[in-house]
Amino acid sequence: MALVKDSLIYIGGEVFSKVLPFLLMPYLARKLGASEFGELANSLAYVAIFFVIVSLGQQGIITRYFYRYGSRSILKLLTICYFYSLSAVLIICMYSMYMDNDDLVNISIAAFLQGVIGVQLTLKQCQFKAVQYSLVQMFNGLTTALVVFIGFEFYHVNYIHYINSIIISGIATLILLFIINFNNIKHYFKYFNINHIYIYSIYFFMLGFPLAFHLLANAFKSHFDKIIIYNQFSPGELGVYTAGYQLAAIFYLFILSVNRALVPYMFSALKRKTLTYEILKKYLNIALTLFFIPSLIAHLIPEVFYSLIFGDGFFGSKGYAVLFLLGFGLSIPYLLLVNFLFYHGKNKGIAICTVVSTLIYLSLVYALSAVSINYIPLSLFLSNIVSVILLYRLAQKTMRETVSEQGTFFSIKNK
Repeated sequence: MALVKDSLIYIGGEVFSKVLPFLLMPYLARKLGASEFGELANSLAYVAIFFVIVSLGQQGIITRYFYRYGSRSILKLLTICYFYSLSAVLIICMYSMYMDNDDLVNISIAAFLQGVIGVQLTLKQCQFKAVQYSLVQMFNGLTTALVVFIGFEFYHVNYIHYINSIIISGIATLILLFIINFNNIKHYFKYFNINHIYIYSIYFFMLGFPLAFHLLANAFKSHFDKIIIYNQFSPGELGVYTAGYQLAAIFYLFILSVNRALVPYMFSALKRKTLTYEILKKYLNIALTLFFIPSLIAHLIPEVFYSLIFGDGFFGSKGYAVLFLLGFGLSIPYLLLVNFLFYHGKNKGIAICTVVSTLIYLSLVYALSAVSINYIPLSLFLSNIVSVILLYRLAQKTMRETVSEQGTFFSIKNK
């Protein structure tokens, strides 16, 4: 019963925080117009890429450490996470100021704040503090929406204000986290030991670099097409393309929200061996059988519905949404496999599979962009097929190795 209750709280917080940007989409589209909306999409693509660079997969590292080794020394690992993120963003900001690029400074700071908040949310989730987790999520989403609305209505309507809104809401959220964690801050200094910095730095980078390649590849698969379109086509065309992507991404964000809520329970089940590979395969088969249904539903919805959401200047977004949903439909089997492999420490294997599929994706983006912007979303679908196949084969190999190791252990024990 506690599992169901906590899961609903987690999912509720995640969905609420993700639904707000969706609700803002029609408002942003009508305020900014197709061209300025395209500029915003280009900037958010860089935020997503910089997020990976300044965080280096910290959320995954914290989750794995917590469920492998417990919570006693988690604060030492957090120290390394914060030190790395701060160092990375300072280097990027100094370079951006040297290049006289203020927009890049704002983008890197927004990515840094999202990374720090993400680590804190991950820790709350690992500690099964569902209410605090959802409170922080909802506060961050509401603050962003409020700052955007105030800025657009009373100051300037431009895409840079949206990036600044992320920064302002990020700072406000960190203040909230400080208040929530105030009574536990003294424990941070109690457990802090400078002699352990080297040990935990090695652990952080050994897990972080392979995981970062995996996350960076995913960031490119989600946003690199927008950078290409921004440079090869007009910002207006990118705006229509992004509108279709954003509609399809609602489904993807819902899947990510559910996955984020269920990961701790999946890891616990794998540890207790109540979730076996055979059971996992059943879920995979179901997901692979039904992945096309969201795309089919989007295809059956009339085009006028899409125009009502964004306005007449965004005609054509339906076609993009339908194709993107084909790719996002494969994210369920993909995430099931990644979670299974990450629990078993197959970070390098995950990174290799993801990088290979991303290289295929980038090649397809270049090739299809030369034909027509309308076919570019197929790059995501085709490359995701490759990802699932490669990860499935790696999962099979991992399971065989696990069974073999267990057989060797029992053989030696019997002797």
